[in-house]
Amino acid sequence: MDDPNLNEIGDSRYSLSSSWFERAMKKRGKPQIEQLKKNIYNAFRNKFNSESGRIIWTVYKNYKDVVKGKGYTNGFLSCNVRATNAYRNRDCLAYCVNIFYNPLMKSYFADQGIEVREDKYALSEMIQWIWRSAIRDGKEIWIYVPSKRMRELLEGWLKELSECKAEH
Repeated sequence: MDDPNLNEIGDSRYSLSSSWFERAMKKRGKPQIEQLKKNIYNAFRNKFNSESGRIIWTVYKNYKDVVKGKGYTNGFLSCNVRATNAYRNRDCLAYCVNIFYNPLMKSYFADQGIEVREDKYALSEMIQWIWRSAIRDGKEIWIYVPSKRMRELLEGWLKELSECKAEH
């Protein structure tokens, strides 16, 4: 979904990263968290016109309880979930995280001369999560990705896929 008002919260490279959530929680009144909640609600209710049984959404598990909101709370699905078909009927998604490799692990691999492709890792994590939805059955889905970085990674991957398909 490309809506400048809903996506503004994720414009910074590190918006919606785990450290962004940590800092947002310390701010008086938690204005960024409250804005994210409003954006998720708006996406599901007004943009997707979805019912709660069609919804899945994610943030980092530690922040689930402060981001949950009316109409979408029960659709939470952890951002690192694997191997479940329980959500294959869900077609309205909100992926509200910005994944980065663990800095300690990244440093360890760098010390060993191993390149960590952080963007590929983030994209892989997001695709794994999206695959839990109705898309696995070839159905259309609607997805809200407020992180500009994550949205651009997904859009770039989809563009590559369509170009490969066009070539064959």
